[in-house]
Amino acid sequence: MPGKGRMDSMEKLSREFMELRYSLLAYINACVGHYQNAEDIFQEVWLSVLKAAGEGREIHNLRAWCLKVAKNRVMRHRRSLLVSRREEVVAEDILTLLGGAVVEDSVEDIPWEERVSVLNECMKRLRPRALEILRLRYFESLSIDDMTERLRKPAQNVYLALSRTRRWLRDCVEKTLRRQENPV
Repeated sequence: MPGKGRMDSMEKLSREFMELRYSLLAYINACVGHYQNAEDIFQEVWLSVLKAAGEGREIHNLRAWCLKVAKNRVMRHRRSLLVSRREEVVAEDILTLLGGAVVEDSVEDIPWEERVSVLNECMKRLRPRALEILRLRYFESLSIDDMTERLRKPAQNVYLALSRTRRWLRDCVEKTLRRQENPV
């Protein structure tokens, strides 16, 4: 019976999603800083999962897929706050948004809340210029061409700075997590 297989598949997907609830909600809450907003974004992620499943799309790594959707929803939420309040975004908040992208494939057994916390600590050590580059690229979603105009730097320099900053963040997070995992 084809309907039964689809129901089993949806039940399995629901179970897997609910297993991610705590870590996903903690990640979102760390990004937006307000539980109700985090809960709303969490629900939007679930709706995206349902829509993708309804369209027959296969999601091979539900955790990674949900984190990517959550990151995009958080960015949209932060942009709406910026527009409504007309305030500068704190570098710490912007960098928190990068949590999923920077540490997605790293140290799988470490809880997301801890990864985001470590990422925030690493970001506090970045130079102001590196923070600016991340803000332009990930929060304002500027293209490299737009960034070159804004920064008055050649595209090659912008690519290089962005790449070095991401690599430095990834390395900082991974080293810190490894040190915490294996204290000497």
